[in-house]
Amino acid sequence: MKRILFVTALQLEFDAVKSYLTKIVPVKHSGIGTYYNKGLFCEDGKTCEVFIVEAGAGNSRSAEETSRAISLFKPDYVFFLGVAGGIKDVDLGDVVASTKVIGYEMGKADDEFKPRHDVFPSSYELEQLAKHVSRERLWLNKLSTNPKSFVAPIATGEK
Repeated sequence: MKRILFVTALQLEFDAVKSYLTKIVPVKHSGIGTYYNKGLFCEDGKTCEVFIVEAGAGNSRSAEETSRAISLFKPDYVFFLGVAGGIKDVDLGDVVASTKVIGYEMGKADDEFKPRHDVFPSSYELEQLAKHVSRERLWLNKLSTNPKSFVAPIATGEK
């Protein structure tokens, strides 16, 4: 059975994932005290074990919680869900899958600031799956709205 970790910044994102799960139980990280929800997602005769954590706002907190959850649950896939409020033409409920994540606040302070963008590419397999799902639009039959989907680079930072 595949294991999937969803990291969210906000409770509304956490609740959205949770609404698709069955057999939900809370799980507490014994060493740190973080609470997760664990549940099952069943689709087309396949079942996945899903873990959700609400990390809060900020890249550092998200990275910390993601690292802890990966160590604890050893998921096959990890997804960060967020409102993507700064992306042009993206509305609440739309889906954005990243081809790469670009950290825009990195750089070297010398006589003047020299930006250095760290780039973290998505896996090829995950990018291809996102493009397929976006093209086929099969995921829309589970929703009451008609969201758009995007597969593109995402820039991230603390501001």
